[in-house]
Amino acid sequence: MGRFIDLTGQKYNRWTVIRFIERIETAYFWLCRCECGTEKAVRRATLRKGTSISCGCWRKESTSKRFSKRTGEANPMYTTGKSLGRGKAQHDFKESIRIRDKHTCLVCGKTQAESRRKLDVHHLNAIRDDDRPENAATLCRTCHRAEHGSDAVLVQHHED
Repeated sequence: MGRFIDLTGQKYNRWTVIRFIERIETAYFWLCRCECGTEKAVRRATLRKGTSISCGCWRKESTSKRFSKRTGEANPMYTTGKSLGRGKAQHDFKESIRIRDKHTCLVCGKTQAESRRKLDVHHLNAIRDDDRPENAATLCRTCHRAEHGSDAVLVQHHED
């Protein structure tokens, strides 16, 4: 068994120890205040090992800082003047493929209504910025995942 060590007033990352709460078997719990003002019970071992950094505010802040800088040329998906993914042009392209394919998975035949979500648009040659209609096919989530999980080409573009 570990011996009792008074941590009151000590600072561990963003935590400041306020007072001892309780011992449960071999675990000691301390009331701690995060720099953001949140108070929580924190296990002594996680404080001393550094595995508990904050109440969760540090993760939120570091994530938003990392991704807020990823617009335009700072975005790893940025190529030739456009960022891929959430832009209106990408959205319109995907919707045009779904319409062309009658909102139906070209592998299993499941419709968007049956799927209860938008169907995925798969790039046949696996190049995400190759937005030619002949390089795209509508797939349900299950078939799209299966396509990326195998080396075999499951879908070939159909001729209208």
